[in-house]
Amino acid sequence: GVEVAAAWDIAKWLTIGGNATWSRNKIIDYVDLLADSPTYGENLGEMTIAYSPDCIASLGFDFHFKGFEALLTTRYVSKQYLTNNQVEALTLNGYCVTDLNLGYTLPLPSNRSVRFGLTLYNLFNAQYCSNAYGYSYMWDGVRYDEAYYFPQAPFHLLANVSFKF
Repeated sequence: GVEVAAAWDIAKWLTIGGNATWSRNKIIDYVDLLADSPTYGENLGEMTIAYSPDCIASLGFDFHFKGFEALLTTRYVSKQYLTNNQVEALTLNGYCVTDLNLGYTLPLPSNRSVRFGLTLYNLFNAQYCSNAYGYSYMWDGVRYDEAYYFPQAPFHLLANVSFKF
């Protein structure tokens, strides 16, 4: 695989940064161990390892000026298989999510401060699942693939206040 990370201070008040990982995570000689399967015990060749996306990336824009901060971050994760045998019915679709973190730090005497923050999660209301599990079984000679997904919250926000003593 390849991993890349970079950040650039475009101006005193703006930083752009990002990272990306591209990888191929494979089992070279995958042996099917699904009981009663017609391919039980057979070497099915090269298979992608479960929960191993080919690509993970993020891009962030950090605006900061006189106590005000705004960080816009977008994350992307490509398709993942839920099991090691690459069954299309047992996959987690790729997704892309954007968050916006806003804050203002108010300086106080004696090197103290109070920070007011607001984070807007899933800014564009993407419908996605970031986790799931699945399995296969045989019943009366028929293969069944079961997948269970953990959907993530639609747009939501969190407000906070932090005190530095």
